[in-house]
Amino acid sequence: MLKKKINHFWKKFNRLENIYLVFGLLAGILMAFIIPPFEVPDEDSHYYKSWEIAGGQIFCQPYEKRSNLIPSTATDLPKYYKLKKKKKKLENFDFSKVRQEIISKRDYSLVEGERTQFCSAAPLGHLPAAGIFAISRVLNLPFSVSFYLARIANLLISVTAIYLAIKITPIGKKIFLIIALFPIVIQETASLSYDAFHLSLSLLFVATILRFCSQPNLILSKKSYFKILTLSLVALNIKYGYFPLALLFIVLPSGKFKTKKQEWFAKSLFVALNGFFFLLLYKVFQFPTKWPEGIDIAAQMKFVLLNPIEFFFTVINSLNDNFYFYWESMIGIPGPFREPFPILLYILIFFGLLFFAARTKEDFIFATWQRLIFFISGIVTLFLLFFVLYLIWTPVGKDSVNGVQGRYLVLPFVVMLISLYKSNFLRSNWSLIIFIGTCLFFVFKHIFSVYY
Repeated sequence: MLKKKINHFWKKFNRLENIYLVFGLLAGILMAFIIPPFEVPDEDSHYYKSWEIAGGQIFCQPYEKRSNLIPSTATDLPKYYKLKKKKKKLENFDFSKVRQEIISKRDYSLVEGERTQFCSAAPLGHLPAAGIFAISRVLNLPFSVSFYLARIANLLISVTAIYLAIKITPIGKKIFLIIALFPIVIQETASLSYDAFHLSLSLLFVATILRFCSQPNLILSKKSYFKILTLSLVALNIKYGYFPLALLFIVLPSGKFKTKKQEWFAKSLFVALNGFFFLLLYKVFQFPTKWPEGIDIAAQMKFVLLNPIEFFFTVINSLNDNFYFYWESMIGIPGPFREPFPILLYILIFFGLLFFAARTKEDFIFATWQRLIFFISGIVTLFLLFFVLYLIWTPVGKDSVNGVQGRYLVLPFVVMLISLYKSNFLRSNWSLIIFIGTCLFFVFKHIFSVYY
């Protein structure tokens, strides 16, 4: 009887989506509490934006208006938790500060919040945190409590989306699983950053496309079409620059449509609506922002249009000069680039991904033209990301792109990796579980050494 129960439990746990659910939740909850408040890149800016939305301020307001209002104590919280450096060494985080903030007097009176680079961002990725903050205002909760609740809410939604992605994708399950457990992805999903939903929902979108590809002769219903379209519009526009991934819809086989004419129309409309929605959000929510000194978006745009070949080599030059940083930060660097993990851990995680991704038995294999579309989509997205950051963070004519971080490249990397996917055979998941457990042990060991 006991043996039957153990076998039944193992059968359920041995499914890759359940393996992710266990590791994703445990690692995410641990990450949400051991990474100090506002130690995730740009988390303070996302915090301010979420409070603005919680107060009903969806749009960025001009400087001359009394706007971007958030509670007084909320304004001071990032400074309260900021870690200082003593003799170039980061001070340890003391959890007693959280307890002190919780029992201290809180002030919900509204003051002008700090204007950040996310002031003009579309609110799609900040809504869950804003909802938690709106509730905390009604219940008069301590600001630290609402902060951690918002982190947990983002984590639960993100883990659910990634769990569904791994469950429904017919190929590349281990690619999704291991990348979803990259330290950077865990850190982002357990934070207030809009990257939590951008990454998780985009992975779900890619998995949905793959799922429909594996059913070539099943007609795509109008209901399914609009579901995929809605998912893409949200997932690919939480963060600007990723709408080219809508090209993945083109890989759906002809058998999904009744006629060639319907196929052409549906695919063209899908890609066009994603492009239009990106431009619409940019137009509606954009507000003149104070960019770094030397930035001139109009002049930079003109430079790129007149010198496309030069811009191409600028991107190649940036990839070449910063390859190691992009590789490290795509896998993860604790906090806002504090102390990188040991080099052996990066090697273990990266080559472990390639090993397990290549040794998987799958029933569905891509056609060559589908692989090509996936690869092109990933490349176009990668170049668009460099283009956007070339416009807003790089002085005119500079021969490298400023502001690119490895986490921006996770999705293009996933898409290009799937395009190269070939199946093999590896029956047991025990080795995968041991690999994940070992990596996460050393990840958290290092994070503890950085902050405690």
